[in-house]
Amino acid sequence: MNKLMSRRALLRTLGVSGVALTAAAVGCQPKTVTVKETVVVEKAVKETVVVEKQVTSAVPAAPEAINLRFLARLGNQGDHFSLFAQRFNEKHYPDIFMKIELFGNADYFQKLDTMLAGQTVGDGFWIYVGGGFDQYVASDIYAPLDDAVAASSYDLGQFFPESIETLTVNGQLYGMPWTLHLGSACATYYYKPLFDEAGLDYPDESWEWTDLIETAKKLNDPDNGVFGLRCENYYAGNPVTLARSYGGDLLSKDGTTCTLDDEATRQGLQVFSDLYMEHQVSPASSQMLGSWQQMFAGGKLAMAQTGFWGKGVGNYVAPDAWGTVASPYGPAGHGNTQFVDVVGVTSTSEHPAEAFAFLTEVCSYEAGMDIWQKRGSVPGSRPDVWNSEAALGDEHFKVFSEMLNKDGMPPKLPLPANFREKEYWSEIDKSLEPIYLGEKELDELIGDAVANCQPVLDQSSLF
Repeated sequence: MNKLMSRRALLRTLGVSGVALTAAAVGCQPKTVTVKETVVVEKAVKETVVVEKQVTSAVPAAPEAINLRFLARLGNQGDHFSLFAQRFNEKHYPDIFMKIELFGNADYFQKLDTMLAGQTVGDGFWIYVGGGFDQYVASDIYAPLDDAVAASSYDLGQFFPESIETLTVNGQLYGMPWTLHLGSACATYYYKPLFDEAGLDYPDESWEWTDLIETAKKLNDPDNGVFGLRCENYYAGNPVTLARSYGGDLLSKDGTTCTLDDEATRQGLQVFSDLYMEHQVSPASSQMLGSWQQMFAGGKLAMAQTGFWGKGVGNYVAPDAWGTVASPYGPAGHGNTQFVDVVGVTSTSEHPAEAFAFLTEVCSYEAGMDIWQKRGSVPGSRPDVWNSEAALGDEHFKVFSEMLNKDGMPPKLPLPANFREKEYWSEIDKSLEPIYLGEKELDELIGDAVANCQPVLDQSSLF
């Protein structure tokens, strides 16, 4: 595999046309608006520079300093990376200077691919397993980290071994495990007032899918805009969770065959379909009144399935008005999925050792605690975070740690053998979309879904 891909080859990999690249690149170079917060630290000045949706927080380095750039998303994630870049810069002043560049969630992946195609992405960026990591490895975008790990005598034993294994491709480590979660539909959040009004028991860890569905039907009142259950509709949410709960999956283990029509997978997806079409307890996209958290606050939604980050519902309703429990069992168990959020070094970085040093900063115990305690996001992929006194004493966190302790680490999403993960999962989402739009039953679309997804797997390998 060549160290660097040609620009044309990279465009083919990312699916970006020359015209689209030119247009999007213009969007990556907006007028600069500067907002400054000044604090004296070792006679340096801290500045926050806002460039469209990019935010840079750093301690300006001396002229001879090594300058690094890291790309991530705005919001809680961006605040987290900016804080640890600031700490990193203070620690390494005046030798190394890390600049964080942030884009909004809606724009991030498009901007990322555009910058990758133009080879302007810098020294590192955030992604998640299942969201492009393996495809970026195959495309020679992420650099292997083994030399940096060895040279710095860095202890990888600080992390869950499964997360290190997940980020190891063909015997080489291509990313650092920043955070860990157990799936985008692994937890069921419930709004207590609606249960109390109906005289129903709250969900508990013994529930099976039949229990949840029957309860959702009792709480459902679509004529008045009240629904029993909101699902996480994209591939990494309820589709894969329900498929696995019934013993199936969305892709064969060897990554060569679309398994949407396998019997076990189809049983799980039938439950997903019935929530919208037969039982009508899940609101179609057009029936959502804002976010699910807003629907909780308005008394219009009884339950919602999502991941660890669902704790943000506490910003909308009183602390005693909501609860969390593991999502129901199916015949094959919970159906959870190991998701690792990744930070990595680009193959074009001129300073991979220094960029790796920044990765160790954001993958530290302190960072792993900060991201869930102060940012309301997902905890670090470290046993010392998950087993910390703070985590074990947090009622919300305990739901997830108990799942992990009881069920063990769930498997990651299967990887297409040709490494075309972004293309495959995008096709899965498009194929299943008519279900949660309330337009088609599973039986009406399953044949076309397989016919559309399998050709992606039949294409040549990117590696």
